[in-house]
Amino acid sequence: MKLDYYKSGKSSGKRTAELDYAGLLKVLEEPRLRTICDAFRGGDAEAKKNLPCIAYMGRSKTGQRKADLMEPTGLVMLDIDHCEKPRECFEHVKEHLGDLQLLAAHITPSGKGLRLVLRNLSDYETITDNIVAMAKQIEVGDFGEVDTVCKDLSRISFLVPKDEWLLLSEELFTDAEIYVKEAGGSIAADPSEKGVKAKDGETMPPEDCHDYDGYRYNGFLVTDIIAAYCLKYWPKTGQPEVGKRHMFYNQMILDFRNITDNDPRILHALLPRFGNSAEETWGQCKSICSRNTKTRHSKEFYFFLKDNGFYKSPTEAEEVESEEIEEDPYAEVRELIQRMPKLPPVFREYVNSAPEFFKIPMVFALLPIMGTLTSYLSAIYADGELHTTSFISIIYAPPSSGKSFVKRVVDRLLADIKARDMVSAAREMIFMNVVNRKGSNEKSPEDPKVTMRNMPPINSLPELLIKMRNNQGYHMFTYCEEMDTWNKGSKAQGGDKNDMFRIAWDNGTYGQAYKSTGTFKGEVDLYWNVLITGTINQVHRYFKDIENGLITRCSFSDLGDQRFADMPIFKRLSERDLQVIDRFMKRCDENTYTAPLNFDTNRLYDIKEEDFDQEVPWKYEFRPRQICDLNWIIPSLQKWLTAQNKDAKAGVNDACDVFRRRCAVRGFRLALMCYALYPKVGVREQMVIRDFVLWFMDCDLYNMLKLWGTKFNQMMNESETPKVSKYHNNYFVELEDEFTTQDLAMIIHKYGGITKPVMAIHLWKKTGLIEKLSKGRYRKIKKK
Repeated sequence: MKLDYYKSGKSSGKRTAELDYAGLLKVLEEPRLRTICDAFRGGDAEAKKNLPCIAYMGRSKTGQRKADLMEPTGLVMLDIDHCEKPRECFEHVKEHLGDLQLLAAHITPSGKGLRLVLRNLSDYETITDNIVAMAKQIEVGDFGEVDTVCKDLSRISFLVPKDEWLLLSEELFTDAEIYVKEAGGSIAADPSEKGVKAKDGETMPPEDCHDYDGYRYNGFLVTDIIAAYCLKYWPKTGQPEVGKRHMFYNQMILDFRNITDNDPRILHALLPRFGNSAEETWGQCKSICSRNTKTRHSKEFYFFLKDNGFYKSPTEAEEVESEEIEEDPYAEVRELIQRMPKLPPVFREYVNSAPEFFKIPMVFALLPIMGTLTSYLSAIYADGELHTTSFISIIYAPPSSGKSFVKRVVDRLLADIKARDMVSAAREMIFMNVVNRKGSNEKSPEDPKVTMRNMPPINSLPELLIKMRNNQGYHMFTYCEEMDTWNKGSKAQGGDKNDMFRIAWDNGTYGQAYKSTGTFKGEVDLYWNVLITGTINQVHRYFKDIENGLITRCSFSDLGDQRFADMPIFKRLSERDLQVIDRFMKRCDENTYTAPLNFDTNRLYDIKEEDFDQEVPWKYEFRPRQICDLNWIIPSLQKWLTAQNKDAKAGVNDACDVFRRRCAVRGFRLALMCYALYPKVGVREQMVIRDFVLWFMDCDLYNMLKLWGTKFNQMMNESETPKVSKYHNNYFVELEDEFTTQDLAMIIHKYGGITKPVMAIHLWKKTGLIEKLSKGRYRKIKKK
C-alpha cells in the first residue's frame, strides 16, 4: 500500500506523489524539515504550512484531496494535544496499548503534541468511533488531551524530521483488512451504549452523555465559555427568561457550532437546555448544523471570545490541526492549469512561455488580439446566425501584479496592423492639412476614407463609427491598460459605450440619429475586439449593473494576488516559436488584405505631401470574409451545456444556467479562430481544437461564477419576490421552504434588524408569498 503525499500544506489540494516506506524515509531526511520546524517553534506561525504532509486515513481516487473522493486505508490517526512531554507520553501509551496495533508515532511540529497512527478496529466502522474507543483505552490523563473530533478521510498530517519519530513500522504500508467505512460516527463510548431514537429516526445521544465534558477550544473548557456566554446575556441568573429560551438556544447553536466542529452531538451534550426536552433540543442542533456551514464566527461572538480572553491569535494558539489550514483560494485554478490539454499553435508558444498563474490569463488576453487578426473568418452557430471572432477580455489583479505582460503580446501580434494604421494616419493628416488651408470659396477635398483598426481607448464617438464603417466588417482592436481609463473614455465621447460593448459582441448595428450634433450620420455594424486590464475594484465600479447583459458578454480572468510572490519569470520565445507566430501573422495578413505591406513606415516623415499618393500604397482593400464549416464541434458544445445544466439544476444555480450559454458561444468562436492557426484542419487538428475549446469553457465558466455568481443569484432570487424591502428580501431568501416564527426571528437577529417577525409575516401573507400551516408555522408559495 502507498500513501498520498503532498509537498507542502499550501499545495495540499492536489496529491504530489504516492509514497512507500523507502520514499517516506527519504522525505524525513530532508534538511528543510528541521529548518521549518525550528522557525515554527520560534514564533513563525506561517512556517508550518511549508512542511510536507501525508494522508494516513484516506487515499484519493483522482489525486485531488476532497472528502468525497477519498477511500479508507484502514489507518486511524490519533492526536494528543497540549502535551508538554511527548516522549514520556509515548512510553505511557505503549504500556496501555493492549490489543491496539500502533504503527507510527512522532512529535508534532509545535513540539507540544504527539501523533499516533494505528490500525482500525474491527468493532467500529467509522474513524470517529475508532478514535473515541482508542482514547479511552490509552488514557493519557495529565499528559495531554486526545482530539476526539475528525472531520473527514482527507485529513493530513505534517511531517517532522526523522529524529522526532518515536516509531515508524514498515507495516504502515502493508495492506490489511479495512473496517472503516466513513469518517463520522455515533461517538458512543462503547458499541453497547445505545442512544435514544429521535423523532426523525436518527440516533440521538443519551441524555446523560458525558463524553465531551473535557472538550476544549483554544485550551479553554467549552463549558466555561458557555457559562460566560450565558452571563453576558442574562447577568443575574445566567438563564433566559420564559418565552425566550427557544430563540436563545438557537442563537447559542449558531455561535458555538464553529468551536465544536459543527457537530450536533457535541453541542447537544454541552449546551444547557433551559428546561426544553432532549428531543426538541436535539432537533434544533441537528437542523442548524446541517444547514449552516459557515466557518467564521459572527462579529458579535468574535468580540465576546476576544473580550473574555477565550480567543488566541495564530501566533499565540497551540498547533493548528492540519484539516483547519485555510484552503488554497487558487486550488481550482491550479487544477485547471494541470488539466490544460495540448494547445494549438501560437497559444502553445505564448502559454508555455508564461509562469504558472499567468497561463490562463494569457489565453484570455490572446482572444481579442488573435480575434482581430482572424476576423476574416465566420461560421454559422447552432442559433443559425453568422458568428465572427468577437471577444471582450478583462484581466484583473491587484496593483503591480504584472498585468502589463499583455502589452508585449499586443505589440508583437498586431505589428503589421499598426504599421498599416501608421500609413493611414499619415494620409489622413495630409487630408486635414489641406482642409485647414483651403479658402472659404474653395471646394473641400475628397475624404480619403482611410482604414484604422488599432484604436485608443479614448476617442470621439463619430470618429470611431466612421473608421469602423471604413473597415468593411473587419474588427477594430482596443487595448486599455486601466479599467478607469476605459470608463473615462466612455463618458468623454458622448455616447453609450456600454451599449456599443454589447452590440459589438453580437456584431449588431449601432448609429446616431440624423439630427444629432455629431459628424457621423447613419448606422454601422460594430466589429470591435477589446482587451482591458485593471484591478478588481475598478471592475466592480464599471460593472455596477449586472442585469444589463454586459458581464455575460465579457470574459474575465483573475491573475491572482501576486503580493509576496516570487518574481514572475517569462521564458524567452525561441527562434522556432517566433517562426510559428510569424507564419500565423503572415497567413492572417494574406487572407485579410488583397496586397501585402511593402513599405517601410520609417520613410513616412521624408515624403513630401504632394508626392504621398504616388509613393505610398496607403489604400488597403479587404478580401471577402470566409465561411467555415464548424458543425463537427456543435455536438461537443451541446454535451458540455447539458452537463453544466445538470449542475445548475442540482445547485439551483441561476448564474450557472445563464453563464454557460455565453461560454459556449465563446467556445464556438475560439474554435473558429483556431482554423487560422493551422494551414489545414484535419481530424487530428479537430481533436486538438475540441479539447482546447472544452477546457477553455470550463475556465471561462469558473471565472464568471467566481466573480459574479453570488451577486447574480442574489439578483435572480430578489427578482422572484415583490420588492418589499432590502432586509425583508434577505430574510425571505434565507428561510427554508417551511419555517417558524422563531426561525425568522433568528435571521432578523443575524442581520441586526429591528423588524418584528409578525410584521414581515403579515407583509408576505398580504403579497401572496407564504401560507399558514399551523400556529407559528408557515410555508413559501412556489410560483407556477
